Order: sequence, then structure tokens, then C-alpha cells
Amino acid sequence: MPLLTDLRDDAMRERHWKEIRFEVKDDFDEQSDEFNLEKVISLNLLTHAEKINELADNARKQLKIEKSLKEIEYMWTADPKSSLDIDRQKSKADNEEFFYIRSTDEIMQLIEEHGGTLGNHKSSPYYKEFDTKIDLWESNIA
Repeated sequence: MPLLTDLRDDAMRERHWKEIRFEVKDDFDEQSDEFNLEKVISLNLLTHAEKINELADNARKQLKIEKSLKEIEYMWTADPKSSLDIDRQKSKADNEEFFYIRSTDEIMQLIEEHGGTLGNHKSSPYYKEFDTKIDLWESNIA
């Protein structure tokens, strides 16, 4: 049954379950052991299968954005690729030590790539769910 597959989709988040509860006009705990086939039938979820399928499909699309934002966050907070390549040098004039950035090519490439990704996310119909994070990263790397 596609309905059961949609209900057990890992992409489903609390906001999606909230919409299902609103749709069926009944409260239930999808995490409980009592949320089983019998409960699905008693809630008459089969009559709402089309809406649930739409929500699950949206959840899968939103999960892609969620994963992309986590990847961007990892890249800028933990991945060495986003670190500046800094070298110490000495001035020829007075032999004073200073720091020199060797190359910014990789960082410029990341800025361009992630800027494009964030721009795509902003034009997504699911932007509202992630607007705070998207805007934060866009302002941080632009």
C-alpha cells in the first residue's frame, strides 16, 4: 500500500504530521507503538491518501534542501577546504613578519557554488520552511 510507505517515509517531519492531523481532524502519536495498521484504518487515513502522498512527496523534496544546508554548514564550519591557506613571510624592507594568503581559488569556488545552491533554494516553493537558515548562509558567504 503506497499509503503505508508514505506514512513511514523518513523524510516526514513534525510539520508534515501536524498537517495530517489537521487533515483528518484527529490527534494521534505517529511515534507510538499503537500507531499501526489498525490505527491507520480507524483514523480512516485511506480516504486522505492523496493528501498524505502529496505531503510525503513534499517532505522528500524538503529533505533534499535540508541535506544541502547541512552540507553547506559542514563545509564552512568543519571541512578544511574552506580554510584559508595562510603563510608567514618576512618583509624584505624591514624583515618584519606578516601573514600572507597564498590562494583563495578554492574558497571563491565554494562561495560561487554555494551561492548558486542557496539561490536555487530561495526560488523553491519550500523556501519558507528554511528561510532563516538559507538567509543566514547567504549573508555569511556572500
